[in-house]
Amino acid sequence: MASYQQRKNGKWQYTISRMIDGKPSPLRKGGFRTKKEAKLAAEEIEHKMRRGKTPQFNSISISNYFEEWINTYKKDKVSNATFLRYINNLNGVRNHFKNTPLREINKRDYQKFIDWYGEGRSFETVNKLNKHVRSCVKDAIDEGLIDIDFTRKVHIHFTKEAKKSSEKHLSFSETQLLTREIVKDINQCLSQSKKPNLGSLMILIGITTGMRYGEIAALRHSDLNLREGYIYVERAWKEKEKDFGETKGKMTRTIKIDQNTTEILKAYLKMNNSANDSKLLFESNKPNEFLYTNASANKRLRHFLSKLDLQIITFHALRHTHASLLLYKRRSIIYVSERLGHRSTITTSDTYSHVIKELREIDNKETLEVINSLY
Repeated sequence: MASYQQRKNGKWQYTISRMIDGKPSPLRKGGFRTKKEAKLAAEEIEHKMRRGKTPQFNSISISNYFEEWINTYKKDKVSNATFLRYINNLNGVRNHFKNTPLREINKRDYQKFIDWYGEGRSFETVNKLNKHVRSCVKDAIDEGLIDIDFTRKVHIHFTKEAKKSSEKHLSFSETQLLTREIVKDINQCLSQSKKPNLGSLMILIGITTGMRYGEIAALRHSDLNLREGYIYVERAWKEKEKDFGETKGKMTRTIKIDQNTTEILKAYLKMNNSANDSKLLFESNKPNEFLYTNASANKRLRHFLSKLDLQIITFHALRHTHASLLLYKRRSIIYVSERLGHRSTITTSDTYSHVIKELREIDNKETLEVINSLY
């Protein structure tokens, strides 16, 4: 309900009653020449309020609104890694727009921002920022703060080609550092008769076998032949379906494992003793989880990588690390393909073309050295 007051300067203002969290929070605006103008303006605001829109008369900046939006809709509702991406994107918005009011930004302004932000960044990075800002802008429209989606039909400008996921892997020395830190962590627990962290064990298997997360999560006692040093890969955990299924490409395989990993697994199985061969290796001890999750495995990996000051990679990138190390050590493409469970060597060649290209250049150089030695 609105009321109207005439100020000492002769101008009119309206006051609209409003309650927020059980407390009075009236809306006021003045400066109208006549009571009729004040009444028309108040009726428009009341109409918007009935449609669920929240009027804002302060010139809230895009930076502050984006920050409020992130804290309202994303904080404690998305993973820590995702939340950090939102904060990084907020910093990009703040650095460019500073205190520019949200309602003063038009399509040209936003395109200039994307052009600025895209310098030295990949399409994926710029596109992710645009998606975050667009979601925020759509909510601002719903709240009645702005009328136009200035992010619509923006051209994503970028100057840096993103790495393929298969190119994101650790070097031999980095993998060596990580492996030793993981083994140290596991052995420390085993020496104290404590069960090692499941994430640490998963990471070790990922590094030394190149298995996918779902394949590792699905492992049972019966899938390990530790007397001869083999792991049988026959199924995979489908996290979305919350069920076991076939491996990718329906490719079962047997993977030879090294003596060090074998001994660690023997010690773990002895501690995880069960007469049931179908017992899972990675059953979660959390009440709402069946198996140790991919998110938890990635979190554990980030912990070790940060501790060692190494580049942050995903758990799946351990598979690419394993494959790249074997190729650089001149294991045959056929062997690597079979170990990874690829349907053909074509998949392996396509996935690791960057490694093969480097090796071909080395081969060319060494071949010419051999030929030149004939003269």
